[in-house]
Amino acid sequence: TTTTTTTTSDHFFCANGWTRFGDQCYQLAGSTDYDGCVALCLGSAAGVVCPQDVEESAFLFNTFYEQWIGFTDTATEGMFLWSNHCSSVPSGSFTNWASGEPNNDLGMEDCSKVLNSASEWSDVACDDVMNCVCQQPVFDTTTTTITTTTTTTTTTTATSTTTSTTSTR
Repeated sequence: TTTTTTTTSDHFFCANGWTRFGDQCYQLAGSTDYDGCVALCLGSAAGVVCPQDVEESAFLFNTFYEQWIGFTDTATEGMFLWSNHCSSVPSGSFTNWASGEPNNDLGMEDCSKVLNSASEWSDVACDDVMNCVCQQPVFDTTTTTITTTTTTTTTTTATSTTTSTTSTR
């Protein structure tokens, strides 16, 4: 008899203290200006949040309230770009600006934040202080497959007994 048992387990998880949404993990790192947020996130091997759709943007607002997003026009006014760690966000992809945004109010708004419960965004001054939320992909442990094979061999030995009777007269 041969019995084979295969156990397969897939593990996708966030580190302790991080919150999972989809295939990403998030952590409130504190309250700081944009550059401070970038530094806090880098210290956690993460980056400032990069919402890729309205559901993720809504999750961020509902979980962490107003917070920085890694979308700035610091290099060229009016040309918002995702931060380097947001490489998974295609250029020219999802944006969710509130009506009248971005407006570069007073010529000083080069950073952006999730603004309201409609998950809309606003441009803001980079030296404002608000929630810093860091983002990193979920940890994907390798699928583990354990195969156990048990072989049982039964041997039967036949024994015969011979009895002879001899009679003498």
